[in-house]
Amino acid sequence: MAAESCGEAPQEVFPQTAQSLLGTLQLSDSLFPSGRYTLSHGLEMFVESGRVHDAASLEAVVSDYLVHSLGRCEAVAVAAAWKAAADDDLATAVDIDRHVHALRLPQEASSASVRTGRQFIRTAQRLLDSPFLTAFESAVEQGQAVGSHAAVVGIVSHAWGIDRRTAVLSELYAYTAALISAALRLMRLDHVHAQEIMLRLHQKMTAACDATMDTPYQDMHAFAPMIDVMQMQHERSRMRMFAS
Repeated sequence: MAAESCGEAPQEVFPQTAQSLLGTLQLSDSLFPSGRYTLSHGLEMFVESGRVHDAASLEAVVSDYLVHSLGRCEAVAVAAAWKAAADDDLATAVDIDRHVHALRLPQEASSASVRTGRQFIRTAQRLLDSPFLTAFESAVEQGQAVGSHAAVVGIVSHAWGIDRRTAVLSELYAYTAALISAALRLMRLDHVHAQEIMLRLHQKMTAACDATMDTPYQDMHAFAPMIDVMQMQHERSRMRMFAS
């Protein structure tokens, strides 16, 4: 089974119900008011600099995001935060949150993660009854936690009854979709080519998820210098369509 291929313990897989499936779709949809649709995660500068100029160069860069950045950092945080929530371990959840925040060096990237993460908490609190989420929100308000997007996604996914692997895949998909959606507004790219790119990247999303399940959160890292540089340059850009 898919869950077994990721090395998950049986208790980490919830029964797939209509509610959990719809919850997964709702959380990963751009309609969910987290503010993610305002972000390009540095892709705007890739396009402006000419490094991304067609479908092939876009796919290569988005693949780099998945393999060298998101898959080794935020995806690990989602999986680890989900497990912390399952174990009712607030101290570990806070540590994961602060750890993933510290690994995002560009100011725009780290502040965007906190902004969307805290909005995610506020919205989820209106929708769910979760003592653990409430406790985590209190930790954020008291300055003990930061409220990084990835950690919040893991906690909220557990509260919604979404299994750990699906939570990670959902976040990988949502981030990738946000990048490609931004590309549709930044360059000449039609929607069919965009869907073809998404489909080809499914394998890398799955591979990133498989690697994430057994990675301790203390080992999460990201080494994508060009992505960091583009995000930093975006901070000083005079004309911008996106907030990051």
